[in-house]
Amino acid sequence: ILAAREPVWAFGPSAALLSKMPLPFVVPERVSLGRVSGADERALRQPSRHRLALPDAHVTTGPIDPSATILLRGVPTVPPALAALSTAVTLTSSRWQTAQLDAALWRGATAEQIVSLIEEWRHLGHRTEVLEALRRARHGAQTVLETFSRLRFIEGGLPEPILQHPFYDEEGLI
Repeated sequence: ILAAREPVWAFGPSAALLSKMPLPFVVPERVSLGRVSGADERALRQPSRHRLALPDAHVTTGPIDPSATILLRGVPTVPPALAALSTAVTLTSSRWQTAQLDAALWRGATAEQIVSLIEEWRHLGHRTEVLEALRRARHGAQTVLETFSRLRFIEGGLPEPILQHPFYDEEGLI
């Protein structure tokens, strides 16, 4: 990021990793970066593959609001909602897509914010799949295992569990 000749931010799986969101792999194979689209409107129609000064980076151009970016562990990063969306579109598993969006909701994003980002970032693709994953996403899913368990309950015809439901005994909250 420091080697780039223009402002860039951790994006996609790189941003998810910095935000401690669940990923179906330990470390992404390459760095994913986002940059603001300039006057070149072609960049809005397809991801940019510029290598910048990094040997193995994927750069996506789009409507990033620099004032909305955050600093995580000293690295400029897109906010959790955009990190989850930009990661979800790279995943082939609907469960992992849902887990990404659950993670964004757990970190304070709203479904409305994510829908707005899906509209803004149409060029990322997989819009239908991500909207379906968002329909299954829930605010209370704290971990990927909670997401996967909840989805299996639903697939098995069982009632959807209540997430983060408090249980008490004679001594109080368990």
